[in-house]
Parts: sequence; C-alpha cells; structure tokens
Amino acid sequence: MKDLFNIKRTKMIDDAAFRHAPRTPGKTVLSFILFYFVANFLCSIITFAVDLGYNLYTFIKSGLMSEYYDATKSQNAEALEEVLDKMLELTSIPWWFVCVELFASALIIGACIFFCIKFEKRPVPSLGIRKKGVLVELLLGIFVGALIVSAVAGFSLVTGAISFEPYKPFSTVFVVLIFACLIDAFANELLFHGVLMVSLARDTKPIFAILITSILYAAFHALSLNIFIIINSFLLSFLLGLYVFKRGSIWGATIISFVWTYVSSVIFGSPLMSLMEAPSILLPNYKFADIISGGEVYGINAGVAFTLVLVVAIFVLLLTKTKKSELSQFEIEYFN
Repeated sequence: MKDLFNIKRTKMIDDAAFRHAPRTPGKTVLSFILFYFVANFLCSIITFAVDLGYNLYTFIKSGLMSEYYDATKSQNAEALEEVLDKMLELTSIPWWFVCVELFASALIIGACIFFCIKFEKRPVPSLGIRKKGVLVELLLGIFVGALIVSAVAGFSLVTGAISFEPYKPFSTVFVVLIFACLIDAFANELLFHGVLMVSLARDTKPIFAILITSILYAAFHALSLNIFIIINSFLLSFLLGLYVFKRGSIWGATIISFVWTYVSSVIFGSPLMSLMEAPSILLPNYKFADIISGGEVYGINAGVAFTLVLVVAIFVLLLTKTKKSELSQFEIEYFN
C-alpha cells in the first residue's frame, strides 16, 4: 500500500527546482493564495464591467434611465423607488454571460505564466506545458474524460435517479461554450496543478503536493456548502494532479477537466457555474435519490455516482506507471 502512493518524481519538478532555494510548503501556499485572489480579482473586473454595461443598456433601451433621471431631478422619492424596483426586475444574467466569465479565465492563463516566470523563477515547461507528445495526451485525455462522464451518467441512469429528454437542438451557442469551457479548464489546471502543485513538489514528496493542492481546491469550492461538492472537488483535483505527475504534462488533465465540465453541463444540463444557467442539449429529470444524481441545484457534480467513479479512477491511476520518458533523472525523491 505504501508503494501505491509513492508517486515518482518527474522532469516537471526538476525544471521547477532548477536554481530554486528551498521553501516551506506554508510559504508556497500563502504566496499562491495571494496570487489566486489577485488573478481572480482581475477577471472579476472584466465580468463586472460587462454585466454593468449590459444592464445599463437594458435600462436605457427600456426608458428606465430617463425615468430615473426625471425622478432624481424632481426629488420624487416615491417615483424613484418605483423606478428602482423596475430596474431590479429587469436585472438579469443572460446565458452568454457564462461565456464571458469563462473567457475571462484567459487572463488567469497569462497571469499564471507571468507569476511562474517572474516570481517562482520557473521555466514554462515546469507548468506542464510540454511540446512533446501533445496530440497523444489530448486524445488520451478525451478518452479518459469521456469514460468518466459515461460512467457517472450511466450509473445515475441505471439506478433510476435521473433521466434525460431532448431540450434544445445543437447550435452555435454550444460551439462557443466549447471554447469557453476549454479556456476555463486550462486556466484551472495551470492555477492548481501547474503553479501550486509543482511548486510544492519542489520541496516535498509529490503525494503530499497533490494532497495539499486538493485540499485547497476543495476549500475554494466550499462556498457551495454542499458536502458532496467539496468531497468531489477534492477527489477530482487529486485525480487530475495524479494524472499530471503520471503523464508528465498538463494537457491530458486539462482535456479531462474540459470534457467533464462541457458534457456534464452543456449536454447533461448540470449547472455550469454557481447561480448561473447555461442552455443545455438535454433536460435532466431527477426522479429520486438525489444523493446519487446530485439533484437540481448542483447536478451530477454533487452526486455519489461521481464520487464512486472518481475513487475507482484514482485507484486505477495509482496502479499505472509514470510515463517513462518523463521520469526524473535525479536519484533523490524530493528536495529538503
């Protein structure tokens, strides 16, 4: 059992550790948390500006801005309150705003590369962005991702916890969401498994780096206050982190994350983001046993079906060997 969790050191860690002064995991985590909030703050500026602009356009088009100006000018408190109520009713989040928020993740990609080079003193390949064997990694990622989604959906269907019916025909909306979800998946993998996990692995064993990263990943999803979302977030991060070390690059894990997000949300209709809805090809009907299917609020992301599949996938991955061409040339397991 001990050998099962003895994750081999890879060239990614060697690249990250080159000319690196040893640092405690605590300092690495604190610097990452600071970077995480700064990067996400930059993204929120874009989404806030788009959201504000859209709602202002709606108010102007409906004539509410003129009414608001007149009520303010006349200092009519009753009329002003009425206008504000109308504005509140018109305030909405359109489906395409999900795309805006996901595309904003492109900023995080740039921020990760900048942070890695400037502050962590690491070369880009240490992020898992490796040129060799990209196509193979992408195809394998598609296969593994599809296998996970099929297993979760199949288990939910067989148990009768969920059923699907046609909802909307495929359109350009779903094509746009492909690119949006792909960018978001790449940004998340760079953040947690490219920047944080590999930086931690410079100074501790890979298995500890995966565990710490997964705990943080789950913590950032704890706002949902759903125990299964938190558990599944931890297990998903553990699986993807393990996959990055086993394959020696970030491409496969990115595609697995993308396939899961896109298929579970855009095809199977699970909520794409908190408090937001995106159009889906199928409409899920939750019959019973929400603990299996996840229920309407969180979808299959919060179901026991996903939990069981992730546990099995992790166990299978632990039994597989690390990609031979990516194994570290160093005799030591980790830096002190």
